[in-house]
Amino acid sequence: MKPPKVFRLVLPSALCLLFGAGPVFAAPPVILSSGVGSYALGTHLDYLEDPDGNLSIEDVSSARFQDDWVAGEKPTLSFGYTASAYWLRFEARSPSPPEGQWLVTLTYDILDRIDFYAPLPDGNWKHVETGDTYPFAHREVPSTDFQFRMPRPFPLGQMVYIRIKTQSSMVLPLTLWQESALALQSEDTRLLLGIFYGIVLVMALYNLFLFTTIREVVYLYYVLYLTSFACFQLGTHGISFKYLWPEYPWWNDRSSVFFVVTTAFFLLLFSRSFLDTRHFTPRLDWALRILTAACLIPMGLSLFVGHKEAAQIIVPMLALVLPLLLTVAVLSYRRGNASARYYLASCSLFLLGSLLFVWRSLGILPSNFWTE
Repeated sequence: MKPPKVFRLVLPSALCLLFGAGPVFAAPPVILSSGVGSYALGTHLDYLEDPDGNLSIEDVSSARFQDDWVAGEKPTLSFGYTASAYWLRFEARSPSPPEGQWLVTLTYDILDRIDFYAPLPDGNWKHVETGDTYPFAHREVPSTDFQFRMPRPFPLGQMVYIRIKTQSSMVLPLTLWQESALALQSEDTRLLLGIFYGIVLVMALYNLFLFTTIREVVYLYYVLYLTSFACFQLGTHGISFKYLWPEYPWWNDRSSVFFVVTTAFFLLLFSRSFLDTRHFTPRLDWALRILTAACLIPMGLSLFVGHKEAAQIIVPMLALVLPLLLTVAVLSYRRGNASARYYLASCSLFLLGSLLFVWRSLGILPSNFWTE
């Protein structure tokens, strides 16, 4: 039995209205509650892609673009490597005016340009522009991550807008913080980072001592690998930009890719030497040699081209290097190399974690605790 003609005519129109109405699917507002000091914004964000990068705050906040916004459905939005600019927006509500100073934090420290727009009582916008292509002193809050102070009084029931444009991978972990809660969280973070870098420093110094006494080059490769890895982590945490080269955004923008490449370069040299791949896996040893030499290309390019161009070479290369090293270690162990057992025990989690990080950078995996 066919449905009535009127039903067949009305249903498509109703579906078009339902699925075409952008505000129906807008992300829910942040509901501020007493005693809660932080709110992850991922699932409260709408986003708008700007392929040409020409849209202004007046454009995206106008009625003309309201149907183009898409609700975010992930705890952390991630768009991989993209030439587009992205606009984000969120709204906060509360039964009573929030107490104290509130801030929005963005804890991915290698984004090129960020524009923050919050509505003011007089109808104008508070506009803050920052990013890792600006000197560190340009930041509104002198923090290793990006922080933006919300206007006071808090603009309840009004949209706050953020524009992102970057050559790096676009990962957007945004949180709304009460200032006192953020200060406590920052203390815990600094403690954990201090422990982490302390362990890396002790390992590097110990292996440097072994190299100077035993004179085996494998220890030197390991020291250089640890040093490069630490420099990369200092960059991704924003520490090197704040304390080492705050007035050199050009180098800061390129250093993350440079130290990723040097980390891969010295990891390959260390792995070949430690696993004795020339003896236990001679065929794969040739592949490791080629990849080691190939690292010199993006290492040099990272100093002369943009972040995106260099990353487009090194990220796929890492996606090949990391599983290859695990394969070589397993084969070496099965062929009687006792050293491979220690390599697998100490490096397998790092290699798997690095592979997840690469896939997240490409936008293949979402940004979460495991991929960060």
